[in-house]
Amino acid sequence: MIKTMIVEDEKLAREELKYLINKEDDFKVVFEAGDGQKALDILT
Repeated sequence: MIKTMIVEDEKLAREELKYLINKEDDFKVVFEAGDGQKALDILT
């Protein structure tokens, strides 16, 4: 399983990306962030 993180400021785009990625058997979205700083906060 490949764990992914989506970083996108537009909520609708994040939701669509999450939907498309999670449809794949080998991928799973484990984190979402609305900007780069939030992504860094999650990862540290």
